[in-house]
Amino acid sequence: MQSKQNQEDQEQINQSEEPKKYEFKFGVHKNQKDLKLQQQLTVNGGDVFSLRYDQDDQYLAVGMSEGLIHLFNQNKLVHTLEQFQTPVTALRWRPNYGLKAKGILVSANAEGHIIHWHAHSGKQLHKIVEENNSVLCLDFNFDGSLFATGGKDFCVRIYDDDIKSVQHQFQQADWGQRGHANRVFVVKFIPDQPNILISGGWDANVLIWDIREKQCVGQFYGPSLSGDSLDFSVKRQLILTGSHRTENQIQLWDWRTRKFYQEIFWTGNQSDDNRSYYIYATQFNKANEDFIYAGSSGVHEIKLFSLKDGQAKSSILGLPKSILSIDQMNTTDSIVFSGIEGIVNIFKA
Repeated sequence: MQSKQNQEDQEQINQSEEPKKYEFKFGVHKNQKDLKLQQQLTVNGGDVFSLRYDQDDQYLAVGMSEGLIHLFNQNKLVHTLEQFQTPVTALRWRPNYGLKAKGILVSANAEGHIIHWHAHSGKQLHKIVEENNSVLCLDFNFDGSLFATGGKDFCVRIYDDDIKSVQHQFQQADWGQRGHANRVFVVKFIPDQPNILISGGWDANVLIWDIREKQCVGQFYGPSLSGDSLDFSVKRQLILTGSHRTENQIQLWDWRTRKFYQEIFWTGNQSDDNRSYYIYATQFNKANEDFIYAGSSGVHEIKLFSLKDGQAKSSILGLPKSILSIDQMNTTDSIVFSGIEGIVNIFKA
């Protein structure tokens, strides 16, 4: 972690730098919802691999490809956390639940380190190392008692957050054993079911895990996930997936039947032959699960889609580089997104 003087120097640099200016272009849609730029945050340390608001929208954590984590309070830089010179692959805030300490950020990186940070002080509280693994994703259950990780070794691990140790490890696929057969890029707890987890990655399988039964209790084949592109709607009982490929990128799956439910076409046209959209990030609108956000690394666009007709209602077009991460605030309709450019964009929907 930086010394106080280094932190002050970094704050002065970031405050003095003007964001790289470019003109945003917006699509025109039927029943359009307007997006308005609120702020741009310039960050150093390479590409933005992960970003996440805490549940009160006070803090925004931004993880970089060169290992830095920038921590903003009300969009003002307060800490730059230095872990290792290896990509920050995932960020999650531990839920503020019960008597647990508040403002705890957990990061994962490509060297297998899982680190708990105290947001207010910027101090490292605890570090776990998954030996010989790159941790590519993590998520908490709703009360913060458990968190899960996935990564390069095809395994999904469940940690007890109180004692910071593995409670159970779901092994990779083997003869007669369901599991992942390639890298795991996303894990997601079902919000209202603290012991149920879903995961996905490069093997094009989405697996459903029951922690109490210590086994896979369901799966479906299809989505090839390469980023934080798996989400769940409690209201609609749907799983949302965004695949980094040339077809069937944005899809919805029925939670009850584990069957395909709906496809969202990037241009709204099923016959569109331009399939270079490549989705790294997608998310249900937190305030209204009738809408979803998605970011394209192929054509460098952000879109808000309605599930009622499958059509885009807002879009930001012609962004300079690929979109790798999206998050929506928990208390407003504002969204934040970034990727391969070192600028964090905050828009009001």
